[in-house]
Amino acid sequence: MITTMNVQHLESLNDAVEHITGVRVRETVPDRIIQMADEVQLIDVAPQALRQRMREGKIYATAKVEQALANFFKIGNLIALRELALRELADDVDERLEAQQAKIALRGPWRRQEAVFVCVSSDRHAERLIRRGFRMAYRLKAIWHVHHIHIGESMSDEVKCHLEALEQLTIRLGGQFHIHHSPRLRDVPEILARKASEARATQLVVGQARRVWWLNGYRGSGSVVNRLVRLSRHLDVLIVADYDYELSGM
Repeated sequence: MITTMNVQHLESLNDAVEHITGVRVRETVPDRIIQMADEVQLIDVAPQALRQRMREGKIYATAKVEQALANFFKIGNLIALRELALRELADDVDERLEAQQAKIALRGPWRRQEAVFVCVSSDRHAERLIRRGFRMAYRLKAIWHVHHIHIGESMSDEVKCHLEALEQLTIRLGGQFHIHHSPRLRDVPEILARKASEARATQLVVGQARRVWWLNGYRGSGSVVNRLVRLSRHLDVLIVADYDYELSGM
């Protein structure tokens, strides 16, 4: 079977594409489809040539051409998307080459088994953290887990629905999703640190969004993320930037 797809539809690149173009692509393809392919080829065309094809009506209906050229298909966007596609293909080639070499002989020093541990809240930034955790795990050839801690006993239907969506996203990308409960916010760092240790995590991923609960301080103890980092000094820690905070100018 032979099929084609545009790079902006790859699930794990969804946040990067939105950051570049300002458009959230809703129709996505799980990354495992690329990983399952026997061969991946890049079909590329210069941005100017693509825009000319659009003007000639070879891609979109004439009524949609000018709007598309002025928005998603601007020169700058197309150059950035082209770079994303080239990087994705380079990663795929590197992955296949390393797999082929592994069949012949082990080369270089023995590499430790990596495990990525992603901490998410129930806000909309959680999807970005999950995608970042997946891409880190993919490059490290690591197992990866996503963990959420719910504060309190009851959980609203809205939160349940959102957590189910996060779990589905995690599973689509090949990870494992876990939900834990805690009666108090102050216990969150210890719970996450313990779960990370049980998972034998080597990489910790947390968010930098203002609305994420583990960045909110509580009296006399500092922020949750600071305590978590102190408890995780044996791990590499990635604090993912909040693009919305940067764009807001605050």
